Amino acid sequence: MLDTFHLGIRVTSFLMKANDMNEHRKIPRVHLDRRLDETVRIGPSYQEIVRKDLVQPPADLLEHHLYPEECRPIDRERFFSPQFQRLEVEKMWSRVWQFACREDELPAAGDTVVYELGDMSILLIRGRDNVIRAFHNTCLHRGTKLCHADTRLAEVRCPFHGFTWSLEGDLTDVPSRWDFPFIDDKKFRLHEVRVELWGGIVFINLDRNAPPLKDYLEVLPEHFIGCSDYSQKYVKAHYRKRLECNWKAAIEAFIENYHSLETHPQTVCFNADDNTQYDVFPGARHVSRFLIPNGAQSPHIEKTLSEQEIFASLFEFMAPGSQPPPLPEGMSARHYLAELSRGAAHQATQRDYSTCSDIEALDPMQYLLFPNIIIFRGLGIPLIYRFKPVGNDPDACTFEMYVMEDLPANGARPEPPEVEDFGDQSFRQAAHALPAWLREVYDQDTQNLAMQQLGLKAGGPKDVWYSRQHESRNRHFHDTLDDYLSR
Repeated sequence: MLDTFHLGIRVTSFLMKANDMNEHRKIPRVHLDRRLDETVRIGPSYQEIVRKDLVQPPADLLEHHLYPEECRPIDRERFFSPQFQRLEVEKMWSRVWQFACREDELPAAGDTVVYELGDMSILLIRGRDNVIRAFHNTCLHRGTKLCHADTRLAEVRCPFHGFTWSLEGDLTDVPSRWDFPFIDDKKFRLHEVRVELWGGIVFINLDRNAPPLKDYLEVLPEHFIGCSDYSQKYVKAHYRKRLECNWKAAIEAFIENYHSLETHPQTVCFNADDNTQYDVFPGARHVSRFLIPNGAQSPHIEKTLSEQEIFASLFEFMAPGSQPPPLPEGMSARHYLAELSRGAAHQATQRDYSTCSDIEALDPMQYLLFPNIIIFRGLGIPLIYRFKPVGNDPDACTFEMYVMEDLPANGARPEPPEVEDFGDQSFRQAAHALPAWLREVYDQDTQNLAMQQLGLKAGGPKDVWYSRQHESRNRHFHDTLDDYLSR
């Protein structure tokens, strides 16, 4: 997945115009030569790697907070039980802050987004006063759904009997009003849902007693500043794909780097998978992250690669068949790649990135905001993932990807793109705006998930287990979910 080598599309095009990779190219044998002793982790830690960086990072990226809880089994039925999914809706989805849309998707008065999860349907509307509000998508007369798809409205009008509300939720018209003497206009407003904004993202919460969004976000606001400020980015592309697996299984596949050796062996020469750092911050319920060192080889391969070989392996991965340039004298692959990333970002936006640290320029820095949002920090490719159940089906979910881009120096904000929904097609067939190497990786990830869902239901052991370090974020995720379900 992109999480494992999040260098960036811009660097690829900055280096050269890459040709599409072959559909099924062979992996060099060195990628598969695993070391014999797997009983202890070898090689430098993430912190030992980044201490050598030329441009040092903010203080929080020099911290490490491994989740300390003991490993415990998880009942696999939570991934396919309809009863468990209903419990999630009742106890969890009804009380958490949810990413409903980007503010970019509601640029003008009357712009409307329909956000749905399970049976829940919410209207998000920008009013004539420029305020974004959210309402339950149901007529207060006899319950008809008011709006079926994203659109632009002049008013909110029930298609059944014509009850009408303003964009701000006030009742404005009742046909044959004389027959409803009991209606009090002030009490017959559309029922509002809480709305708050952060980083250009519009969040909703069905629980009127939930803590404010700023508390729910925990460390995110202080970590997503500077070149990671999502309010200074726009949506460049928006993809949606159906996955034949539970939403929890899908999101879990993207919050650990343990699978890279087996699923993405083409990355191990430049992606130090076993040296990934996983963090759950003290007292955190909703936020975790991982930090992956790029420009360094995996300790799973026996051969010690030169800096030129590490750089060439990444270059070949992104631009197969091309000839990589030599590294500047005295520069490591990691340092040079960070320089290229900063230069490519400047070329694209004309903004100054000279103080952006090597970590922020190069490494995948991925945060999970419970329950279903993944957001990337840094320059590589700013991305947001969202995972949602499909209706009430525990065996299917949607995976959405927002590809973000920094606003140009003049601050002009482009029109939001249409969502490209390619159903169950592969990324290679559908997401042509993504480079071929990235489509290949997403296909590798998502092909695993259908097989996992089938295996979870195939009988045998009752439990699944997670490792102490690589899958620590998975354990924290389930601990938080259990906390919501127990209250």
